[in-house]
Amino acid sequence: MKNDRKVVSTGTISIFLVLVVLLFVTFSLLSLTLSTSDLRLSERAARTTSEYYIADDTATRRLYSYIATAELEGTDAAADAVEADGGRLDASGNEFTISFSVPVSGGLSLFAEVRITLQGGTASEINIIRWQCAGNEQ
Repeated sequence: MKNDRKVVSTGTISIFLVLVVLLFVTFSLLSLTLSTSDLRLSERAARTTSEYYIADDTATRRLYSYIATAELEGTDAAADAVEADGGRLDASGNEFTISFSVPVSGGLSLFAEVRITLQGGTASEINIIRWQCAGNEQ
């Protein structure tokens, strides 16, 4: 009498096991590669963000320095200070607009344009027209 049961051979199981192991190795290498590139991207984003905040602080300090100079010494002295830093001051009556930039990193700069209104020798109104991080060609 013939036995009708089908038996899976050891060779078939071995080939299947080898293919499963290769599949796991492939997926783990892919996962490692992706996580490494994600790490580099995150580090670059953190560095750029940190450099932006440093530039933002520098720009804010410069702006208040220019305003203090305008309040204490007049807009002509403030214009000289702004131009010495590579910026521009346009005055019209009791209003003046300051435009300047602060380098961030990697070809980026923080561009600032602020309109200030003086009343009685003090800044009564400060309007930010532009405070933007962009490429240096701006």
